[in-house]
Amino acid sequence: MVFVIIALALGGLWLSIYIYRTKLAEKPLVCPLDGSCDFVVHSGYSIVFGIPVEILGIFYYSSIAVLYISTLFAPADIYQFIVLVEVALSALGFLMSLYFTWLQLVVIKRWCTICVGSALICMMIFIFSLYEFWPIVGQFLGL
Repeated sequence: MVFVIIALALGGLWLSIYIYRTKLAEKPLVCPLDGSCDFVVHSGYSIVFGIPVEILGIFYYSSIAVLYISTLFAPADIYQFIVLVEVALSALGFLMSLYFTWLQLVVIKRWCTICVGSALICMMIFIFSLYEFWPIVGQFLGL
């Protein structure tokens, strides 16, 4: 399952880099399924605390990939800590993606299918993280 999560993180990283490079080049974003990607990624909601959302995505997906790769080689004494950081980060990414999806639905009223794809990737990373590491997370939470 760890390899699936790493692959998902790399896919999300690719999407984030695509959005970043396209915006940087000032080209219109190609949006599959007749979405409004260009409108959404240039809206006022595409910046959080002065940081473009795609930069946050690059940081998030890179961190997830590095952390999950590190679990493959982590010494036993820090393995549990790394797992808890991974699951917490994947939960944060999932919650943020829910917020951005809500913004598209309720506030912006336009869809970026690339962004929805990224939100689905965040959701899968979170679910697979819980599935893979539930014994450690459950023990930490006292369940």
